[in-house]
Amino acid sequence: MHRQLFGIVLAAGIWLLQTCPAQAGELHAEAYLGQPFGVGKIEMDLIPQRLPRPLGLDGVLLEDAEHRVFYPVIGGPPLGGFFAEMVGSTPRMTIYFLFRGEEPLDVSIGTRPPQLVRIIPRTDPRGYERTLRNWWREYTQPPGLFESKPDYPPLVAQYLRLMLSQRLGLKPPQTATESWEAWFREQLGLMLSSEPLRLKIMEARFLSPQVFEGTANQPLPSPWDELPPPTVDVPQDVAVEAMASHVPVESLYIRFGSFNNFLWLQDTLARWGGDIQNLVALRSLNYAISRRIEEQLVLRQSALSRLLGETIVADIAIVGFDLHFHEGAAFGLLFQARNNALFQANLMQQRQERVKKGGVREEKLTILNHPVSYLSSEDGAVRSYYVTDGDFHLVTTSRKLVERFLEASAGHGQLADSAEFRLARAIFPLNRQDTAFIYLSREFFRNLTGPAYRIETQRRLQALADMDMVELALLAAACEGHDIDTIEDLIAHGYLPNGFGPRADGSRTIIQNGIVRDSLRGERGHFVPIADISVQRASSQEVQLYGEFLAHYATQWQRLDPVIVAIQRESAGANRERIIVDARVTPLAKENYENLVAKMGLPDKYELASIEGELGRFEISLSRGRLFGGLYDIVPPLDIVNGRVVPTGRIRDILIGYLGTTGELGLLGKINQTFSTRPDANGYSRGLFGLWRREMPGVTVFSFQPEVLTAVTNQLRWQEAEREAHLRVFLGDLSAARITPLLNRFVYWRTTQTSLGNLRFLRDLEQQLRVPGEECKRVAEFLFDAELRCPLGGEYVYQPDEFGIPRWTSTSFVDGKPLPPPSGFEPPSGEPAIGAPNQGVLRERLDTSAQQSLPAVNRIAELVRSRLGRTINRSESETSEGGQMSRSQKQGPSGTGVGPQQTFLAPPLNWFRGLQGNAIITQEAITAHLEILMEHAPSR
Repeated sequence: MHRQLFGIVLAAGIWLLQTCPAQAGELHAEAYLGQPFGVGKIEMDLIPQRLPRPLGLDGVLLEDAEHRVFYPVIGGPPLGGFFAEMVGSTPRMTIYFLFRGEEPLDVSIGTRPPQLVRIIPRTDPRGYERTLRNWWREYTQPPGLFESKPDYPPLVAQYLRLMLSQRLGLKPPQTATESWEAWFREQLGLMLSSEPLRLKIMEARFLSPQVFEGTANQPLPSPWDELPPPTVDVPQDVAVEAMASHVPVESLYIRFGSFNNFLWLQDTLARWGGDIQNLVALRSLNYAISRRIEEQLVLRQSALSRLLGETIVADIAIVGFDLHFHEGAAFGLLFQARNNALFQANLMQQRQERVKKGGVREEKLTILNHPVSYLSSEDGAVRSYYVTDGDFHLVTTSRKLVERFLEASAGHGQLADSAEFRLARAIFPLNRQDTAFIYLSREFFRNLTGPAYRIETQRRLQALADMDMVELALLAAACEGHDIDTIEDLIAHGYLPNGFGPRADGSRTIIQNGIVRDSLRGERGHFVPIADISVQRASSQEVQLYGEFLAHYATQWQRLDPVIVAIQRESAGANRERIIVDARVTPLAKENYENLVAKMGLPDKYELASIEGELGRFEISLSRGRLFGGLYDIVPPLDIVNGRVVPTGRIRDILIGYLGTTGELGLLGKINQTFSTRPDANGYSRGLFGLWRREMPGVTVFSFQPEVLTAVTNQLRWQEAEREAHLRVFLGDLSAARITPLLNRFVYWRTTQTSLGNLRFLRDLEQQLRVPGEECKRVAEFLFDAELRCPLGGEYVYQPDEFGIPRWTSTSFVDGKPLPPPSGFEPPSGEPAIGAPNQGVLRERLDTSAQQSLPAVNRIAELVRSRLGRTINRSESETSEGGQMSRSQKQGPSGTGVGPQQTFLAPPLNWFRGLQGNAIITQEAITAHLEILMEHAPSR
């Protein structure tokens, strides 16, 4: 009955669409008066050829010359216009907006060409309520089932939805069920990005303000009462480097062994855009961590220092108490000098030159009876302590690290005395001459998870979220024409939540000389390190949250053992290097890990011999036998349609490879149930879905391709391996594989969406907060404290389109479309010509842009110009000083291409040339060995 009724309604709807084509072409607009805003809507045809490039529907801007229109949102046709296309009618779009005043509205709709419409507001309470509900539904609803998720930071959208919900008394937007406290509880503190937590804290500030109430009037809770470490039997004659005697036992320790090894890491990262994350995927935000470190510590490399570094530096290590590099970490560089006088003279010369440039002052301190040079700037961009002890020189951001360095050098709590560290050195001896040796001690994790460090981490996340809100509130107030520059006025006008104020420790967000900062920690990106903040007491909510954190990890794991990683490198031919990684890591998900360990068999020294034609293979030693499988290098019959992998053939033509087991079938038992016939004389049999099986003594192998099954089983043999293992993997050179064009096309599509995501964020700033168009990129970089980077290798530019209307785009787009990847994939092309707009429309549109300069908006833009502009100009001016990082950042990661002449090849395809590895999985830890073949891009 219900299906019949639905069919009748659907048929009637289609009939109405077919019989009313004339009405579909009309532009319909209405507006209703109300307080504090009126609300209106515009309905019009959605003609793809008239949408702005490259954002399409998302790029349509709604503006008015008098700046009375606010917070527009565009609703597209249901299911992307599917039903409209099915019946041959033109899909429609609806633009909702708020406005102020009672006079007629002259609105410009930013299509190609722009369209002007005059709307006469009228009084209609029912129409007002109905349209306001529809506006809010469109403004807050998440993407539908057939819509792509926003691929850009949701900072502005999150704030505006929460703020408008409070001011207008509307239902709060739909949010994730997990609270920020629950998420934070599960974070160990090693995360390098705090954005997700800050968004959740912002949400809690508006919707659950009670969780921020209370003061720090309780003693700190007790730390984690973990199980005692196991007894360690360390050989008496193990050699330990001298540097370890000057490193605090609770510090992270990344030792390079030589200055050239340190340069190798820097140069390798510089080739790929200056950040290790760019080795995996191109990112849309560049935090320039390496440059920040150099500037904050006042350690700049010149061509001469690179040339002479090995002669004056014997050893170098990165030390510190945390990894919060983006917010302000407690870290430093520890040098062992070959020539003390020459090394110290070089450092002091750099420091004196930095003071002469201005904006930095030097203080002469005495810490633990040692002279210390301290350079600092008012904004925290420079925070550099320099102290020496014999041949060892420490340059650090943290006073606490200075104190612990001097104490360790005097023999108190030094890493060299740790039995576990000495055992690590017995496993990875000095004579390996590792390029990098990474050691995270038990004490490092205990400090990171201790109550003081943990509670201060929570407070600084709250501080960052509060600063986000204040900066966005200033922009929103300026957008609406309010000249507000105090937090009290922002609260009074509803731009900040009621109760927005100090945190448990008394610190608060303040506006000082036009800069939003934390009263205790300083400016965004340059917070005082956690180790240098004194935490003596906690609030009841902080005590409760810390207790939940301890309970969570007590159930997950009873002890955090040290993490050890050793990296070596060796030449593998022209422009190629083999990176060898040995690691011992303690997993953090106890329940899942215990289930895995229970299924493991004994490690052995046998591996599957290579099989001709395979692209990759794996094998796992289980308690009931060995599971193995491989993938062949055969072009799969797939295509990329709108970013989705679409099969164009049978399933047997897609899964090209093999899967087998020795002993009991175990995990493959379900597959075996699809076979009902007995095997032939050679052990072959055919099952459902085109699957083939071959049974041999002690071995069963499955494949969709009988020819692959024959080739594999005829070559199947095990050979002695170099080392014992439970798990073994091999992956060949993907760059030459026939599957690579498909992979590259998919990554190219995803990278294109990421680039468009940044353009959508710039659109949000211009449309929702009325930031002057040419200033949007600076404002975005100010809010993110990072550079907006086009991951396709181009640059974001603000330039007029063919109708003279300025819009944000990327140089990687031609006529609004991304340049094609090297696989030959061509985006759809061919649009009908569009007539030029009449001069009246253009003149009106240009007048609207000219009147966009509200005083408050200009003040925010000037603030951005003065703050972020200093950093950008400085980095560009220093490019000529031998700063390899700056050059690579301007050019983009190698292999991505900048401009039509260069081709796109996504990471890791642009450098990865092969991998083989093995691992042993025990109750205590995972011990892994990986060999990765990397190809460097030719030097530019």
